[in-house]
Amino acid sequence: MNVNEDRFTRLKLVNEFTEASLTRLMGSKVVIVGCGATGTHLAEALARIGIRTLKVIDKDVVSWSNLYRTALFTEDDALKAMPKAISCAQKIVEVNTSTQVEPVVDEVNPLNIENLLQGYDLIIDATDNMDSRLLINEFSVKHGIPWVMTGVESWYGNSWLINTRAGGPCFKCLSISGGSRRCRVLGVTPMAVKMVTSASLTLAVKHLLGLTKEEDWSTLHLIDSRELDVRKIHVAKNPECPTCQHRKFELLGKDFIPIVKPSCGKNNVIEITPPEPVEIDLNLLLKRRQKTKVIASNPYTVKLKLSDKSRAIIFRSGRALIEGLPYRKAIEAYETLTGIKISHKLAKTDY
Repeated sequence: MNVNEDRFTRLKLVNEFTEASLTRLMGSKVVIVGCGATGTHLAEALARIGIRTLKVIDKDVVSWSNLYRTALFTEDDALKAMPKAISCAQKIVEVNTSTQVEPVVDEVNPLNIENLLQGYDLIIDATDNMDSRLLINEFSVKHGIPWVMTGVESWYGNSWLINTRAGGPCFKCLSISGGSRRCRVLGVTPMAVKMVTSASLTLAVKHLLGLTKEEDWSTLHLIDSRELDVRKIHVAKNPECPTCQHRKFELLGKDFIPIVKPSCGKNNVIEITPPEPVEIDLNLLLKRRQKTKVIASNPYTVKLKLSDKSRAIIFRSGRALIEGLPYRKAIEAYETLTGIKISHKLAKTDY
């Protein structure tokens, strides 16, 4: 017997997972925005259950602090400063060779979201900030592509299937009057991650199999992993919602992304993006690195020690994370290392 023939024998014993259902599931296309704690768990679970077309998007690299709460990543990934999306894709192929995974080492922003998320049956949010969710929500409403919102903090989390195409409320209906849009570094337990991603996986699979109903896309699930409690909150459609009712897409209309800005979720780190698309020869960069010490390198990134208190991660795309240096010094270090000049387009503000 072919190994793949035996893969789903136990799953087929569940009434909803017929041959036709599994065929439908395997033909679905899912994009996951974020390859951190929730994103890696969901990517692995979707590959294991048969999804054959996945895209995983994340701009960051694997760090030691990721290992206790993520799936797929290893200590070797942290040592090599591997991009999360690349590592995630490589591991998924080992889980299911039939799953085609496209890794994207970038962030989803107003300038690229149309290209990155178009053509998928479901978007899964595995981000850690309000701006990204509001942007995904606008794209979802505009194109009628459902998405699963997934969030965790401490022992708690939430999950929600947002499907305005079916008549449900959108994320802006819930967040219209509150919520910090500033990215923060939050503590999280692996127990919360697993409970929340299990809920999100259920919502995702039910949607892809056509098993959802109105209750599913108007219900926000509040999860307490400490007390093992799940509460359901009904979300009503806001008749004055600027996004799903008046179709005002304020974030999608932005045409400028800061070249230099504080890195979301990282204290004392400056993120620098080249003014124009480039591809850096990392081997050449290593040769001209002057007095800097190489901490880690791989085909996608180089991690350098600039001083006792400062580090730099340079991506092949020319983007960089500079830690431990003030704003102007970080720019000078970037220009020295990459040969790319940063001009008047500097901006500290978020998009």
